[in-house]
Amino acid sequence: ILKQRKDNTALIELRYDSGKEDKGNLMSTRADQAQAEYDLSSAERDLKLAKLKLSQLLGQDVADVEEEISLDSPSTADFEQLLKTTPSYIQAVKQIESAELAYKATISGFLPSVSLSGSYRKSGSDWPPDSTSKSWSLSLSYPLFPGGSNIADRAIYSAKLDQAKEDFSASKKDIRYGLEEAFENFNDSLEGLKVAEISLAASEERAKISRVKYLNGLTNYDEWDRIESSYIQQQKSLLNYKKSALLAEASWYKSYGGYVK
Repeated sequence: ILKQRKDNTALIELRYDSGKEDKGNLMSTRADQAQAEYDLSSAERDLKLAKLKLSQLLGQDVADVEEEISLDSPSTADFEQLLKTTPSYIQAVKQIESAELAYKATISGFLPSVSLSGSYRKSGSDWPPDSTSKSWSLSLSYPLFPGGSNIADRAIYSAKLDQAKEDFSASKKDIRYGLEEAFENFNDSLEGLKVAEISLAASEERAKISRVKYLNGLTNYDEWDRIESSYIQQQKSLLNYKKSALLAEASWYKSYGGYVK
């Protein structure tokens, strides 16, 4: 974009020097170039900060950033299978398993207890003793009247388990919806990117035709400048669509715990 603005400035300067263009149009073209220079400097500063942030997150220096990034559309997706691999789903499963274990642990206060003990000894008047005796005892106890705390604990953890099941069901639905939403948003952004590419190609062709007409005196400065500005705006629009598509791709991979190389 900056190169295009510089070329335009050089063109208008030549026409101004030859008396074919007025000073106001020259100043306007130079202002457009200054804006393009500022936009580039601002983008470079943003990139510098983004690289610093990424370096801090990765714990290593990020010197280079790939300029060309390919975007591949996922044609189909097994949402039910992906659901089970998402970090949120795995966490929800662990939470309900924990609630089930806590509930099962409360049954111990109502179960009978069994104990087994034994003894073995030798006795006699001589050494070594020659009289041997063995004994075994088995005891069984059952809490006929369990304490109030046992009953209360079981009721509390039963309620917690029921709540955990409800939370799990709700989380599962939310995660499933989030997967498909991220999938559709990614595809939507890719379609938008294709439309932006078509629009840019059309705008570029119009700009070429307009430049030829302007140089041959078949159109005025205002019309030429309007088409040039439209072409540059389409270039900016394409960059925004690419950015949106990359963010949508990242959200799609993040939704099920994937990654982007």
